[in-house]
Amino acid sequence: MARNHDSNEVKILRNTMRQDRQHSDEVSFTRVVAIPDCPDYFDKPRIEMWDKLTTELINAKLLRQVDLMALVILVDNLIKYRTSAEKLVSQPYVQVVRGKAVTNPYIKISKNASETCIKLFAHFGFTPAMRMRFLNLNAPDPNEGDPLAELFNSHQRKQID
Repeated sequence: MARNHDSNEVKILRNTMRQDRQHSDEVSFTRVVAIPDCPDYFDKPRIEMWDKLTTELINAKLLRQVDLMALVILVDNLIKYRTSAEKLVSQPYVQVVRGKAVTNPYIKISKNASETCIKLFAHFGFTPAMRMRFLNLNAPDPNEGDPLAELFNSHQRKQID
């Protein structure tokens, strides 16, 4: 099974772009540069979350028009998780219904919402591992010299002289 190739834009973000490895037939999507309108059914907590997440993604230059539906799902599940977690604080985890012990339904709601959020966090680069893949913070600046290489080269020159 072949591995997925990174887009040209991801290569640029990671500082691994080379002319001989560019994809000329690459599909590109429209980048979002301003906070888009949220869906009409969003209530105040969802609108606030929408504004926070879209601002972060726009600042990182990662938000595309095709990502908006996934972002709607992420925002909805974040609020579901928060709401169910708040309800679990004041309610028991196990309830008695018709004489039987039943798990509180908010546990399943919060579990499902958190699993969806974790998957979408990775998609949008909200996890530390994904941020490192996109931003490659430890990559040396190509305009600066490599101190280790300079050290090795100076040592080799001294032996030759």
